[in-house]
Amino acid sequence: MFIRVLRLWRYIFKYKYRFFGMIFIGIFYGLVNTFLAGMAGFLVKLINPEVPTDNATVLIPNIIVESSPFKYILTLWPEIVSKYSLFYMSLVIFLILVICLALCIFLMNYFSQWVSLRVTMDLRSMLAKHLLTLDFSYFIKSRSGDLITRVNSDLNSVTVILSVMAIILSRPIAVVICLCYIFYLNWQLALWGLIGLPLATIAMKKVSKKIRWTSMASRQKNANVVDAMIQFLSGIGTVKAFGCEEFELDNYNKHNDELFHISTKQMRASCSERPITSLTSKFGIFLVLYIGGTMVLGGKLQFDDVVSFLAALSLMYAPGKELSGANVNFQTNVSGAERVFEILDTEATINEGEKVFDEFKESIEFKNVAFSYIEGEPVIQDFSLTVKKGETVALVGASGAGKSTIINLILRLFPLDSGSIFIDGNDTSDLTFKSLRDQFALVGQSPFLFSSTIAENISYGRDDISMEDIVSAAKAANIHEEIMNLADGYNHVVSERGDDFSGGQKQRLSIARAICKNSPILLLDEATSALDSVNEREVQRSIESLMSGRTSIVVAHRLSTIKDADKIVMMDKGRIIGIGSHQELIKSCKEYAHLVSLQGMQ
Repeated sequence: MFIRVLRLWRYIFKYKYRFFGMIFIGIFYGLVNTFLAGMAGFLVKLINPEVPTDNATVLIPNIIVESSPFKYILTLWPEIVSKYSLFYMSLVIFLILVICLALCIFLMNYFSQWVSLRVTMDLRSMLAKHLLTLDFSYFIKSRSGDLITRVNSDLNSVTVILSVMAIILSRPIAVVICLCYIFYLNWQLALWGLIGLPLATIAMKKVSKKIRWTSMASRQKNANVVDAMIQFLSGIGTVKAFGCEEFELDNYNKHNDELFHISTKQMRASCSERPITSLTSKFGIFLVLYIGGTMVLGGKLQFDDVVSFLAALSLMYAPGKELSGANVNFQTNVSGAERVFEILDTEATINEGEKVFDEFKESIEFKNVAFSYIEGEPVIQDFSLTVKKGETVALVGASGAGKSTIINLILRLFPLDSGSIFIDGNDTSDLTFKSLRDQFALVGQSPFLFSSTIAENISYGRDDISMEDIVSAAKAANIHEEIMNLADGYNHVVSERGDDFSGGQKQRLSIARAICKNSPILLLDEATSALDSVNEREVQRSIESLMSGRTSIVVAHRLSTIKDADKIVMMDKGRIIGIGSHQELIKSCKEYAHLVSLQGMQ
């Protein structure tokens, strides 16, 4: 399991001084804990009535007397120290050790939480950055609930893992130090006291495995619950219109029940850790009491030696229990960290070019472009087309013909299966995403509004734009008056799903956004599809004025909006079956002529 922890080192490295400081403090904590055990045992021996009142120096262990630093200190003492003096002196030392222990705990916890929070913040920022670099196809294939769970609760698992790493790395050293001390006191009793340790290790290995498995399953079920709620909240209007509230509730409760059942399995596994460690530690103490008591009754061991050993053994179990609890937290959260790293390990299938494109001057050219969302099911086939600067090119055809896909391919939202797209002779795959996409302004058929002010929605992506330009764009999109009728005007905050605006209003705000971007190439994907006939005429005039002198690629079902285009491309099943003006296609392409007749045009 530590292999997974080592992966976090690259993120911890920036804060290595605090992290290693945390580890060293943890080791010092173990030493202080051991000294406390020694002092507790020493005090138990000191209060034994058999110890001479006038000279208790004989109780000081030889290992201390013979140690150079302590030997020097002891030379400063009188040769004979009374029991009472040594007792009070030991209490002062004990109190100092307790204060040091409390300080160690504070510093260790502070550094641990500081490092864990800082690394989590770095990972959160890195995760957001990485998600923004992934292909559009990744988000189409991923469920929103799963992504939200990974970014929120799963990322918090990293915080927990980092916070327990100090315990996992330092407590084993503390346990070893304590072990050495109790073996120094009495190696026979130490062996009996630790007889349950192998059994506890085997049991905890099985428990850890179950915790890890149930934790992963629980996180997946939780993602299903979040996804179910996002689904009915996002489509609440449809849910109510179809009277499917009970259906959605049943679906949500089904996922919720699945989460409950797997969570209870995880809970049972986690709850078994404390009884296992408690049982083994108490069993060890029981054996020490039994063996030690028998030796005391047989005159082979002093009573105070048994009491002293039990005090040391109990304090030794403290870091062991902390280590066991930290292991449970680690196993519970390691699956969450893995799910975060799965996103960070996901590589974009579209590689960004390095060349910066400056200014569009000549043409956009498609050469034998082929594309499929699903392998073996082509959506675009052998698509070749040249769009010259200043031209308006319309893509028409039945639903599913691949018109909107062409728009996505121009923006490099999906990788091509074969062929190339050139802009001014530059292969778009050689260009940086930003310099390429700066050349285009998009108005999609499903406009999206951010939960911010109207002004910020219109000026999205432009920090250098003035309020006058924003208002001018809104007027051109025929939405200014409706904005001014709102209480806060351009400072009105759009609701989360933009439900406080009609479909036509959202479309016109999206058009205003494209006008503000002022890019040389316009991509209009059913830009007037949500407008009524009155607003369509108004916005169409604004769009025509905007398109003047610009290159435009227009996807449309309403042929009336594109009949004056310089070039109309008739598509069917991803192929071009006709190119020409409106009148030319009526004569040369029967499919286009059929569309014209269906819409009552000439």
